[in-house]
Amino acid sequence: MGELKNGSINLSYPRSDEFEVMTRLAILDFDKERKKDLMENRGFIISDFKGIKKDLKDENSIFSKRYGQTLKDLNPSADRYKCDCGFTKSRINFNTECPLCGTKVKYVDDDFSYFGWILLKHDHVIHPLMYRKIESLIGKRDFENIMTYYREENVDGIIQEWQQVDPNEPFKFYGMKLFEEHFDTILEYYVNKRPTKKDLYHHIIANKEKVFTNSIPVFTTLLRPFDIENNAFYHEESNPKFNIINRNATKLNNRVYLQMENSEKIGADLLREMQTTMMELYEYITKILTGKKGNIRQLFGGRYNFSSRCVIIGDNKLRIDQIKLPYKCLIVWLEPQIKNILVKSYNMNYNQAEEIVFKARVKPDMTVVNIINSIIASHKEGLPVLVNRNPSINYSSILQMFCIGMNDDLESDYTMSLPLQVLRGFGADFDCMM
Repeated sequence: MGELKNGSINLSYPRSDEFEVMTRLAILDFDKERKKDLMENRGFIISDFKGIKKDLKDENSIFSKRYGQTLKDLNPSADRYKCDCGFTKSRINFNTECPLCGTKVKYVDDDFSYFGWILLKHDHVIHPLMYRKIESLIGKRDFENIMTYYREENVDGIIQEWQQVDPNEPFKFYGMKLFEEHFDTILEYYVNKRPTKKDLYHHIIANKEKVFTNSIPVFTTLLRPFDIENNAFYHEESNPKFNIINRNATKLNNRVYLQMENSEKIGADLLREMQTTMMELYEYITKILTGKKGNIRQLFGGRYNFSSRCVIIGDNKLRIDQIKLPYKCLIVWLEPQIKNILVKSYNMNYNQAEEIVFKARVKPDMTVVNIINSIIASHKEGLPVLVNRNPSINYSSILQMFCIGMNDDLESDYTMSLPLQVLRGFGADFDCMM
């Protein structure tokens, strides 16, 4: 089990009966990670923002095909087989040698560790995790005031130098650039005001080189899908945030754009909006990781046909991957097969089969019981089922098992028999969904 303090992420995987497993999450230096990715051909620099239509066709945009092929591509599986340099691709070239890098074409799975990088040439933003730590040290209101850029203008419209406006907040309206320049002074001032935050202060100082960065990672489109259909652009929620960040980065990198009246204020506002969007993206990703989103959890998050809830009991005669289910559960789960067998094997029409199954739900019908037993027997190891104990957040709370039979009491038994070895993962005494 591991925990990232002040970061909202808790882990409980893997679970071990013999060892205590600790997970330590490191704060990455984005600038070093970017250089490492580029050197190892594990990433690329995101190109300047050009607009959605042009970016969708750009090989180096936030929607780049470098991340991997999608089902909308002409050859969606081409990247599944390629050499190390990526020049020679496709299944037809499997095991042949690439003329450029000399390596053989092999099967390559989706790569979720391949990153694009938005690069700021003249400015820096704050690492989102460090931003939250600094905010905790300074206080949310004071930190927001420090990060907000404001300067008074004289009668000629000329922006004045920063002036202290509040003795209780001596760094109010500094803006992001002045905050970076006077980082040590500001943190020392606030840790003296809040001595209980000394441990947090020392932690921030120890990671000072990771606070400010000009590199912003853009994770793979495999985790933020998008699609175009009937001239409509459909996308996952993180895409517009990356779009805003790249648009602002393009403007900040273009010094010609900023050569106008109040250019300092425009630059400060763009940088602040960029940081705000990064924090929104950080909160969105954190919510996904810590909340009940994701494919596995959403799969079991609603109501489904041919599923059932049962109270679990232990059975020491079952193999570790075997279960036994109640009659009432199996008749719901196997309803389509039962009807088809009644129609094809008992010379009935579907209306008659529906009537028999409907009555059999209330009072066990031996014909239906025999059909269920024959269906189970037709599978060598038993009927494959997914057994889930909500909430699906612990290791072994979802298992693929085999149903090898039904419980003896057909009318009043609503229990699912489980082997003793798996009871701990299911909470041992609560109901599960099958």
